[in-house]
Amino acid sequence: MDAPEPTVCALVVTYNRRALLADTLAGLVAQSQALDHILVVDNASTDGTAAFLAEHHPAVEHLRLGRNTGSAGGFHAGLAHAHHATHGGQPFDYVWVMDDDVVPEPDCLALLLAVAAASGKAVVVPERREADGTVRRAEHRLDDTTQRHVPLDCPSSLDTPAAHAKSLQRWCPTDVFTFEGPLVHRRALEAAGPHSPAAQPDPGLFITADDTHFAIAVYHALGPDASALVPDAGLRRQVPPPTDTVPVRSALKGWLTGNPALDLWPDR
Repeated sequence: MDAPEPTVCALVVTYNRRALLADTLAGLVAQSQALDHILVVDNASTDGTAAFLAEHHPAVEHLRLGRNTGSAGGFHAGLAHAHHATHGGQPFDYVWVMDDDVVPEPDCLALLLAVAAASGKAVVVPERREADGTVRRAEHRLDDTTQRHVPLDCPSSLDTPAAHAKSLQRWCPTDVFTFEGPLVHRRALEAAGPHSPAAQPDPGLFITADDTHFAIAVYHALGPDASALVPDAGLRRQVPPPTDTVPVRSALKGWLTGNPALDLWPDR
């Protein structure tokens, strides 16, 4: 008897970006691998998001928060909600996590699921691309010895010949990832999510490194081989990248080593 298909709930956090959200939802609906559920966490938007969802996406679950809690609060609430949600009486196998300003390519989810099944990874992450097709990669490995982030040595699908056929086995290990498209297995959610001892993402972070803290919590709970980047699974960013960047401070040494004395991010 064949194993049942894994169930997937897409989780999108939004705040006053109805037009961008419309494109994100269109991309989710157009997936070649149909989603089982879509959950939109609305950070108290005032731009007509609720009416838009009611009129154009009545099947989408709309979780409206009482105030703007930032991406950290939105993802905390959404992951906590998805943890208890069910499909056919059973909890979802995966939560597909993303902001409201990205659009997955039609085969993105199918490729992520195929790699997750082949590799056994608890988190699989798509390759993020700008509107012009250039790759925007923030994924890194963590080095326990130096307590630093190490860039991935992983070729992009854009670096391969045009005749390259997409491979269902192609992936690269990563420890740090963003909340722009990771497909999170239930065991990672139970190990690092809101109902775990790690209780990540921390809603108090508002919009500062909530995804990094969640990724490192997965790293600590499940080990350095729990997550992987899937270069062939594409996700397009709708908003141009910032003109300035903020460096990652000392690889969050306190998180990585467990030694608070090395944590250069003071308590808020």
